[in-house]
Amino acid sequence: MKKAIVLSAPAALTSGGHATRLGKNTARAPGAHMVAECMRDNGYETINIEYINDWLAKPEFVSGLTLIMEKHFSDCTDGVIGLSLTIGHHAVLGDTRLVNIIEAVRRNYNVRVAAGGLYRPLPVKRKEYTAETQLPYLIDAYFIGRSLTMFPTWLNKGDMSEHYYETDHNNSIWYKLKNPDIIPEPPIVMPLHDSDSFNARDVLTIELGVGCKFNCSFCNTPFKKSKTQFQSVDNLVEFLSEAHSKYGVKHFNLSDETTNEVDEKYENLLTAVRQLDYQPEFTGYARLDMLSAKRYQIEQMAEIGFKGVFFGIETLDNKAGKNIRKITGGAKNLESLRLLKENVPDLYRFGSFMIGLTYDSEEKIQAGFDYIVENQLLHNTYINQVGIGAPYPGDTWASDFSKNPENFGYTVTRDGSNDTHMQEWTNDWCTSDESVILKEKFRTETSTRLGFANFMEYTNWEYLKDKALGGQTHPDTAKDQDPDRLYQLGMMHTENYIRSTILKHGG
Repeated sequence: MKKAIVLSAPAALTSGGHATRLGKNTARAPGAHMVAECMRDNGYETINIEYINDWLAKPEFVSGLTLIMEKHFSDCTDGVIGLSLTIGHHAVLGDTRLVNIIEAVRRNYNVRVAAGGLYRPLPVKRKEYTAETQLPYLIDAYFIGRSLTMFPTWLNKGDMSEHYYETDHNNSIWYKLKNPDIIPEPPIVMPLHDSDSFNARDVLTIELGVGCKFNCSFCNTPFKKSKTQFQSVDNLVEFLSEAHSKYGVKHFNLSDETTNEVDEKYENLLTAVRQLDYQPEFTGYARLDMLSAKRYQIEQMAEIGFKGVFFGIETLDNKAGKNIRKITGGAKNLESLRLLKENVPDLYRFGSFMIGLTYDSEEKIQAGFDYIVENQLLHNTYINQVGIGAPYPGDTWASDFSKNPENFGYTVTRDGSNDTHMQEWTNDWCTSDESVILKEKFRTETSTRLGFANFMEYTNWEYLKDKALGGQTHPDTAKDQDPDRLYQLGMMHTENYIRSTILKHGG
């Protein structure tokens, strides 16, 4: 018999003071569900197991996972373990308990292991691994990016010569089709199987489309400057209806790079929502400059049911924005935020900024944050220093920032390719070390002034997740929540999922 298990870990913040308390994410991992469905389509009886990091945290859950694995593979002739590395792959790869489980399964049963995610695993030489961190050597193949067009070939032990690959850790790394004319995979709609233990507290993920017409220099998505493939209205209606009617789910994360860069996305989603017998709630990413140019999108966001949005603002300085090919304009951004505050008052507005952009300055950054705080244009912020990664050998996914930092006003002062994979740099007004110091200064000051000292960098998807778990229902009062209570709600949700999964598949 052909059998498979997919292990994944939904995004979870696991470090930092607030993150330790809030880091329970109930947004289910769509890629893992699509891989599991691909396995089913190819004749594998498949179990999808999520929250793998939480399974490994308690001995009784480790034993439950072991029981499921042994029971499932006990009579298989062709077994496969799929391991998602998109989120937290360092923790997963280095976890002794998971290593031991997979080692035992491979030793006792005819099982191959495939790992995959959006990014390639860090290249680490064999000698750098200890006995406790040997999982990379238990993996037969890595798949990088959207790989469902090539994964079935490997799954069925076919000829992989039409794909690009390299070897690392004695594993094959499959990362791209050689034939560029093959259409990429369509937007994801998570398959909903009763065996996956969905419930009303979950946040499910949808893609409105694949592709992005923009070309931001710091972005490493492979879909830049590309035409968008749209999710059909029928697919949206079917998914949103089934999620609610079968499991009571009404909270959804839109994982598009940008939800509003083309009109068809909101138009399709709005058409679908109007056909539902309930009001769903959404969060996602959007461009502020599109909202100022197309103000009707703000009305659409309100009717669709957006409750939180992530805005990649980066900078309010026009010259600095133009240099990174994000020509949004500070005045346009601020005007869009004012319109959102006035017209969608129950929308949690979350903005990200980059500290250390060429042509920016500490004074201009401070003035921008002062204006945002004084006018309460954002509920909270994500503030980070400019990071210039060292491209991996043969990496086709690196950002233009990483490939040619000198084109954007940066001089690399230390090559980080052999250790941290982050470059040290200097530009016209600061260094990488100085940008880290300024990041911490602005991060602390801004969150405190906005009233979110206990919820620093509390994102739009964390807000929706907490709503789904039973937290505050209005963004203006989100800062008054008890972080420990939210953490406990998340823990309870996760443990209920784990126990129900053990009961279904191991009992």
